[in-house]
Amino acid sequence: MWKTFEDDFMAAVEEAVKDEPPPPLGMDDEEDDGEEDAAVETNGIDIIMKGYEDELKSCTEYSGLTAQEICIRLQRPLCATPSLHNNPQQLGCEQIQGHPLSLPIDVFLQVASYLSPLELLRCTRTSRMLRRTLLFRKNRPLWRTVLHSIPQLPMCPNDMSEPSYAALVFDEHCFACGVEDAHCVDYALRVRLCEFCWNTKVGEGVDVLNATPEAVSCMVTMLTPCESATESWNQGTWWEIKDIEPTQHKKYHLYHLPELVSALGSLWPPPTIEQWDVLKPFLLEHVKILRRRQVHAILVQYWVAMICERKDAIFLQPDRQYEELRQSCVSLDLADTEGLMSPGARVIIQDLCPTLRRDHELLRARYQEIFDYRHEKRFELLEQWYEELLEGPWAHFDHRMYPNRHDGGRFASLSLRRPRQYDRRGHHTRGEFWNRGTLQALRGHIADYEIQYANILANLVTTKLRKERGEEAARALKAKNDLEETLSMPYALFICTECGEAPLAYPDIHIHWREQHPDIPVCKPADLLLKDKSENQDRSGSAASQEGTCESDDDSYSPTPSEIQEYYEERSRRPFELKSPYWVELWDGGWEAQKIILEATGIAEDIWVPELTRLLSCGRLYCACGNPSLPDPARLTWGDFVEHIDEELDWLYVRQGGRTVDVHDDRPTLLDDHEGFQCIKLLPDGADTSPAHYRLRADPETRTRIEAKLASGPSSAEVVCRICDDSVQPDDQCFLPPLYTADDIVYHFKAKHSNHFEEHEIILRVPAAITMRS
Repeated sequence: MWKTFEDDFMAAVEEAVKDEPPPPLGMDDEEDDGEEDAAVETNGIDIIMKGYEDELKSCTEYSGLTAQEICIRLQRPLCATPSLHNNPQQLGCEQIQGHPLSLPIDVFLQVASYLSPLELLRCTRTSRMLRRTLLFRKNRPLWRTVLHSIPQLPMCPNDMSEPSYAALVFDEHCFACGVEDAHCVDYALRVRLCEFCWNTKVGEGVDVLNATPEAVSCMVTMLTPCESATESWNQGTWWEIKDIEPTQHKKYHLYHLPELVSALGSLWPPPTIEQWDVLKPFLLEHVKILRRRQVHAILVQYWVAMICERKDAIFLQPDRQYEELRQSCVSLDLADTEGLMSPGARVIIQDLCPTLRRDHELLRARYQEIFDYRHEKRFELLEQWYEELLEGPWAHFDHRMYPNRHDGGRFASLSLRRPRQYDRRGHHTRGEFWNRGTLQALRGHIADYEIQYANILANLVTTKLRKERGEEAARALKAKNDLEETLSMPYALFICTECGEAPLAYPDIHIHWREQHPDIPVCKPADLLLKDKSENQDRSGSAASQEGTCESDDDSYSPTPSEIQEYYEERSRRPFELKSPYWVELWDGGWEAQKIILEATGIAEDIWVPELTRLLSCGRLYCACGNPSLPDPARLTWGDFVEHIDEELDWLYVRQGGRTVDVHDDRPTLLDDHEGFQCIKLLPDGADTSPAHYRLRADPETRTRIEAKLASGPSSAEVVCRICDDSVQPDDQCFLPPLYTADDIVYHFKAKHSNHFEEHEIILRVPAAITMRS
């Protein structure tokens, strides 16, 4: 099945991506060490600046800004902290005049040094005099002392004032409008905003850069602070070295929009070539500042996570992951122990936890919301490319066991080698998807998927065999270790539990899934798996309240990984009691029906389904009843034939519970036209197969009468046989054969009642559910 890449295949791939930009830097197939990352970063800056320079040379209109003006614009902060934006003036006094305490300044500052950062911020808002005193530049050591008292808090960055840093980490006021309850924080953007201001001032760069040339967009995003590179996943904080690089900033990331607009206005229209030559050294330095800013944001985010999730451990020793983060930063020369980490003393900071915890909870919720949104958008794109792949370069492959569109997009994501815990920032280009390494990995995932799907279905087959014929028969079949033979057994017929379509053999069951359910994952959600587990434990006598079962009435319940693992372990121990993790089960009605067919014809029990289908298609194996609902032999499958016999078994069940003789004239009402199933025939090779093509049809006059009768009722009405309705128990009427066409009605009256069609024998009944809605 798995063919090698041919020249025409790779030519098709190259044709598909010829107009696409190259993959972003840092997305190589192999992991790079620190030196290689640094080389990639330097090369990335050169590529972006070269692209911008080419765009500049082809431009006919220039901004007229000087290099110094552009530098000022890029460095100017556009979001000041509330109540801290005015520069304090020197007081020229040694005592706080007019204050009730009237303390000497040195005494007051000594007392203030024992406050927490949040308490000191609150003091600046009590009076103008205190505010001017605490924000006086000469009192900067006071803020440093207070910040140093917080254990392991990363030190205030050099390009940020201590009061602004304290407000960013500990305060609750919005930097834009000043209202309280502002918990939308991003330590890389250095903003703390209320929900309204966050939604209006922070957004994806696409909103601003959509109409900008690509080279200019790359330049602007590289020079603008971007959202934090950290991820919250499974109660942990994750990050990757590559995403701290400004060259990895993309248009779909989040930016402080006023800063992005300012940077765009500084660089487009571009400066003159002479000013560009002067500007380039500053831009290189600015990129280093942004890189350090991103690293500092990671440290602060991780420190907050430690406080909120493991607040006791922080006082004893630095978290192991935190130490690894610090060492990684140091090894990349992006941070140093003295500059970004405080040696701080051990103090109690529980009073800070409510604010930090609220910030952290909302941050995790925002990460999840962004994760879901970007996931959906990215998977829609990958699903589209997956479909293009199957219709184009892979059109000559056998797609029957390929994943459907939904799962194909997920396998494509795995092939692009982006860890799931870091998927919030996930975005890919066509150039990344349409390349040899990605497509080879995708085909490998598809091969594993095919084997896993076959194994799941084979387990269902051996489970049924174990229940019907015993452990020895199941062990003998499994010992052959042949998936194809196991899935080709006559009783290997399956039902789609999503829509109820049955019976379907392998691989028809998967073909049905691909075509009819392209947007549904083949595997059930984990909560349904655990619900199946709970139901089966009830049936097997186990305690329904056992830990790990899904008994909560809360619809938002989500099983933990340990519960899912427990489900699979228990399923391997008791496979005959637990359901399939896929939307497929073994069709229960197939066992008895296929057994009857094989016994009636003398066919061996171990014959394969493909051979049975061949006998049906050539007309050697058939049912002589003439039921018009059976397809012609050329289109008749083994599943169709077994389903036909299963319907006749249902009719036998109906006869056993119904009235088979008319009470008025002693005529039989419910006949068994398949008595003993002697109508099932197997012709020898070379015999006349014309009887296999016989189907009872309505003559033109009867067909006209039936169609007129059907047209006299509402279109939603069901056709009900009056004789069956009078003779069959109400609870058994669901087993009656459906009547859809004139041929079905004629066959039903002749085979089941030995009557001809009469208009008064037909009832057009509207289903109760439709009647209630109307």
